[in-house]
Amino acid sequence: MNPFVAIRTSERTNLINIDHVKKLEPLEGGQKTLVVLRSGSQLRALIPYKRLVNILQYWTSQENQKSPYTNSAMPSGAGQSLQRVQQGGIVD
Repeated sequence: MNPFVAIRTSERTNLINIDHVKKLEPLEGGQKTLVVLRSGSQLRALIPYKRLVNILQYWTSQENQKSPYTNSAMPSGAGQSLQRVQQGGIVD
């Protein structure tokens, strides 16, 4: 898995390190997959995996509308890793 993903906030793009993916057991008994995002040694966010996928898909669609030459907002290999996580759980 490519450990870096670009997350755009307003007009600025930040390179965020996906530190690790955790599976947690919430109180109601279902599983929730969380992604830990770091920038350097500073913790930036702990977000649900599905939310990260939604952000990346939205950003890709916005970038593709602006420029016909933009292939993808995700780094090479990240899309495949995200698909593997969706299909089989956690990817190390």
